Amino acid sequence: MRNKIAEIELVMETIKNVPDIMCITEHWMTKDEIQFLNIQGFIVMSNFSREKYIHGGTCILVKEDIKDFEEVPYINEMSIEKEIEGSCIVSRNRKLVIMSIYRTCLGNVQIFFEQLDEILKRIDKEFTKYHIVICGDFNINLLGESQASYDLTDMMGSYNFEQTIKEPSRITKISKTLIDNIFVRNCNYWNNKNLNLLLSDHRAQIISVECNNFQNKKYLVERRLFTECKIQQLFNNLQDTTWQNVLDEMDPDRAYNRFSEILDLHVRIIFPKKRLCTANTTKAWITKGIRISSARKRIIWEELQKCKISCVYYKKYCSILKTVVEQAKIMSNRLYINTAENKIKATWNLVNNITKGKKDINGSILENFPNEDETKVLNKINSHYINVCGKNNVSLYSEPSIEPCVKSIFLNPVMEPEVYGYITRLKNKKSVGSDEIPVNILKNCASLIVTPLTHIMNQILTTGKYPQKLKEALVMPVYKKGDKANIQNYRPVALLSNVGKIFERIIFDKMINFFEKNRVIVEHQYGFRKKKSTINAIYQALVTIIKSLNQNQITAALCLDLSKAFDRVVHEILLAKLEKNGIRGIALELMRSYLIGRTQRVIGRGKNGDMRASESSRVEVGVPQGSILGPLLYIMYTNDLVQLTQSEVIMFADDTSLICKATNESDCEKILQDGLENLIEWYKMNNLELNIEKTKLIVFRKRKENIRLKYQGTQIGEVGSLSFLGIHVDQKLNWKEHIGKVATSIARQCYAIRLVSSTVGLSAALTAYHSYVQSKIRKNV
Repeated sequence: MRNKIAEIELVMETIKNVPDIMCITEHWMTKDEIQFLNIQGFIVMSNFSREKYIHGGTCILVKEDIKDFEEVPYINEMSIEKEIEGSCIVSRNRKLVIMSIYRTCLGNVQIFFEQLDEILKRIDKEFTKYHIVICGDFNINLLGESQASYDLTDMMGSYNFEQTIKEPSRITKISKTLIDNIFVRNCNYWNNKNLNLLLSDHRAQIISVECNNFQNKKYLVERRLFTECKIQQLFNNLQDTTWQNVLDEMDPDRAYNRFSEILDLHVRIIFPKKRLCTANTTKAWITKGIRISSARKRIIWEELQKCKISCVYYKKYCSILKTVVEQAKIMSNRLYINTAENKIKATWNLVNNITKGKKDINGSILENFPNEDETKVLNKINSHYINVCGKNNVSLYSEPSIEPCVKSIFLNPVMEPEVYGYITRLKNKKSVGSDEIPVNILKNCASLIVTPLTHIMNQILTTGKYPQKLKEALVMPVYKKGDKANIQNYRPVALLSNVGKIFERIIFDKMINFFEKNRVIVEHQYGFRKKKSTINAIYQALVTIIKSLNQNQITAALCLDLSKAFDRVVHEILLAKLEKNGIRGIALELMRSYLIGRTQRVIGRGKNGDMRASESSRVEVGVPQGSILGPLLYIMYTNDLVQLTQSEVIMFADDTSLICKATNESDCEKILQDGLENLIEWYKMNNLELNIEKTKLIVFRKRKENIRLKYQGTQIGEVGSLSFLGIHVDQKLNWKEHIGKVATSIARQCYAIRLVSSTVGLSAALTAYHSYVQSKIRKNV
């Protein structure tokens, strides 16, 4: 370090974004030397230097203009030379902890893990609700399959830390290893990458983290309170409603409008919107007695300073108060869980509240554009979502060369008991569409609304006309990660009418029964079908691969990835394919009416807490996101894909994999290349787009086969392993990587279970274990 200060300053001048904080390992400086370390613009905030041995050491440098960090001294005290060396700083204002750790490759791994566990326990106890970043040179290769690598990821996962760096951090002529990494907890992060700064044989890791305070924000929002008492009042009012004007209307559009007007009127009168504060300003466990005892503790402390009481008395009082508070928390949490309808959900609401595992769902994308007009921002986002897939090109379409289905579907009318069953089987969700009617209203009033809904549904099936009001989607942008001011970092979530979901489910069941009865859907499709799942698809793929390898054939798999596949479906092409597959007459007109004329609006919460919406835009392409019919329509859109290749095709909705087996490399390569080119041409004709960066080739090797595939002159990357429908498959069908991934996933749940057991009790912890750990083990056995 002492010889590279000038080089570091030069690098700081040349890189685009100079980091605010630098964590350095192996500085090789003594305590006396590092006090005088001078890198322009930075100060040493925390460091560990060896006293018995030479080399090693860690330090953390902070920009001079950042004044709110201080050292966490006990991390230095807990460090052991050569085994685990650490330094740590904290900003209590930013709720941010940063730690730098070094472990020599010659150290005792067991001692390292034991001491790391003690450090993480203490950090977890003191900084539970803080953002935490741990940077380190662990000298444990996380790209390898060693016990140490599994132990490191499992331990970090058990404390709810996430690994951010996946690429090699040390590359030599003979090896690539990932021995340096950054682990984060409670952080939104981006720009996580390796940089070769040429300062050592290790690459530098850089990451950007967002560190907002975890204090509850207060949001004034307009909401309808659907209490049990109010729902009973609605039920009583609807008992006097005859619905005759709905039953007299033969046009489904007008019939639904009349139904909607009546129900909406009752809802607006009984459940008026109220402006509420979403932040919970008080804790249920903080009783009057605890408040008094807490105030008494300060008085006792002041008396201790005046030597009026003994230190023993003060410590005993603090110990008793601490026990009372812990028991009060446990009792309050148990009461919350025991009185909840969904006890598992209530348990994990508590866990997420403690760990802050969930993103702030009350926040709005509009908060990140404070100086812009809210409506203009929402219109801009809506335009982005509408145009993200570009324009469709129907003129390229050519009719698929598949055998048409001779039979045609007949849409039988439905009876009231059937519709009643569909209403009561709706999933219990709180989300609502533009009509603002939640599921619990529909379920509680099912016996009173089943007659008009049955009439409307039968008119839909008779006329082939789908109500226009049910074709509007509200799109809520949900933050993923990265820059919050970049709209591409938000995932659109569509909210549809819950009444529409009842109608869609009825149509879906009629169509899927027709398709399955007449064997219209190809056997290669495993998505959204009865008695088929990812397990069946995985089994078929593995059986094909193993049989081929046992026959000593060359075996390879090409896993294709499409960009926004559901959003690129061309309506006219889809309707032509549906007609060829037996959806004709009134049924085809119904599908046309369902698809054509759909609209969407983007919504977000404004500065005053009220919900703001963009202008309504017409959706010209794609199947409706969040709908029940959407997935079925998509698999029918791609139903003719399997005829384009000689390879075995495994499809699960938009996930498509080609498994090729041949006697020699050239034949295998030719089959895959021909199939890929045919599929690419088919994708172009059907307005779909291949994502070449995520399309991967894997060759299952018994020897050194060499297969090369190209797409528009670019070679498709061959990988040693990949994720296939939730399992991790490698070239030798070795399950070590998959077991490691499952173990890591389970380790992450250990942190939550530890919190549940300490704040709720062992019973809740056991419930959480069965739901989130044992279920994962059974799923992957």
